[in-house]
Amino acid sequence: MNRFKKTIHLLMVVLFLLPLAAAADYETAIDAYLKGDYKTALHEFKVIAKQGDPKALFHLGNMYENGKGVPKSLTKAAKWYLKSAEKGYANAQYNLGVSYYNGEGVKKSYKNAVKWWRKAAQQGVDDAQLNLGIAYAKGEGVKQDLVKSYMWANIASTYGNVESKKFIEHIVYSITLKQMNDGEKLSNDWLDKYE
Repeated sequence: MNRFKKTIHLLMVVLFLLPLAAAADYETAIDAYLKGDYKTALHEFKVIAKQGDPKALFHLGNMYENGKGVPKSLTKAAKWYLKSAEKGYANAQYNLGVSYYNGEGVKKSYKNAVKWWRKAAQQGVDDAQLNLGIAYAKGEGVKQDLVKSYMWANIASTYGNVESKKFIEHIVYSITLKQMNDGEKLSNDWLDKYE
């Protein structure tokens, strides 16, 4: 029985330390990346990514997108962003949306861009919120809707997005006062729900 307790105790210690080891590897990867040691960063991110860590998956996508330590490949970048985005990582969702919007590494699809931006926007990514506002204004990937366009731009503006303020100044010439008030109400309702 004593031996059993020691085994359980050792197992609990190991399980407790595993997340700390992963965090340390992540810090090592980030430090290496910031120092320009892309070989080490790539190795560490791959080790962590094998465990399914969404941040590591995102950083691998970023390395391929920018050609840091690997040959630049927008296809591989999009692949890594997708893996991270599917795990709910907001920055990857935003970047994947940009990839779909521009047709970089994936087949161009405004509908898929909007899908991923919406997921990122719901997690507070203000650039995704602004991009949704622009998509609704242009009718790209969604039915054109100036009320929703104003709503998303206003939400992004609330988060301090400077470009959204410029966009709002531009769009107010294209909408009625009622549309603006409706968009304001929708944005306030959204902020009450998600903040």
